[in-house]
Amino acid sequence: MRTIMYFATLLFLGNSCMNTDRPESTASTSSPSGAIVIPADPVYQGTAFATSTKVFYQAKLKPVSSVDQVISLWLTPAFEAKMTVNYLGVRPNVLTSGTWKTLENGNLFLLLSRVGEKDSTTLEFKPDGGKIVYVKGNFGVEGLTMFAAPEPPVL
Repeated sequence: MRTIMYFATLLFLGNSCMNTDRPESTASTSSPSGAIVIPADPVYQGTAFATSTKVFYQAKLKPVSSVDQVISLWLTPAFEAKMTVNYLGVRPNVLTSGTWKTLENGNLFLLLSRVGEKDSTTLEFKPDGGKIVYVKGNFGVEGLTMFAAPEPPVL
């Protein structure tokens, strides 16, 4: 009886350690800022920014003179962009929307306007695997790096 249990245990452990017909894990990891990082998907990441699906990026920003902020960015294949800035309960959220395009250098270019206003803001990001990095000047204390993340549920 012991022999049967011993071999059954060995068989179970051997099968659980083998990776047959299963794709590599796509488990997310945490970034240094605490944001969830999803491994880069070549469909929308590489040396030039492009997307064939809706993508979501998020970052925690430490501004020079105010409270921390959470910045969220949604991009669609139809070149639509939406960005929110959450001041973590201190001030109302700021919503901007607009368009995005890929520049000749491969960077992501955003043209955004606050909802209900005419003035626009432009932002440029360099794609870097599963993240995008703001490239034009200073943005907060540590710069702005946004990580690909699962889209939050609609409330």
